[in-house]
Amino acid sequence: MAEMVIDELTQIVRATHLDSAMLTVDDVKRFNADLAKLVAIAAARFGRLRVLADTHRLPILPPDVSQLFDKPDRVLRAAGDRYALVVASNLAKLAARRVLGRDDRVGLFLSSEAAELWLLNDGMSAAEAEATARNA
Repeated sequence: MAEMVIDELTQIVRATHLDSAMLTVDDVKRFNADLAKLVAIAAARFGRLRVLADTHRLPILPPDVSQLFDKPDRVLRAAGDRYALVVASNLAKLAARRVLGRDDRVGLFLSSEAAELWLLNDGMSAAEAEATARNA
């Protein structure tokens, strides 16, 4: 199950998977639809778009399920938009990067603190956000 909210203070759309239950095709379709609704609201309200998807509790999903998640480039609308994905391990980061490709608007992180720091600081790289969060 995922919890999704628009954080009015930071203007971040937060999608957090709350448990480690295996997701079904229907779960992913529902996640995509719910996220799309919040993204549309946030984009209209704030102009720029910031999304933080925290998936670090999810187990490794079968390819037929994981491939159904909307890719960040389907969610992002403008050059200044950003999408942060929190994963459980460096191995998961490598796998996600391989699937997602290179896009400066998409950051992969091991902590939600680093992800939020990156989302809120346009000039900061993902590596700088990770280092800053680790040393805080």
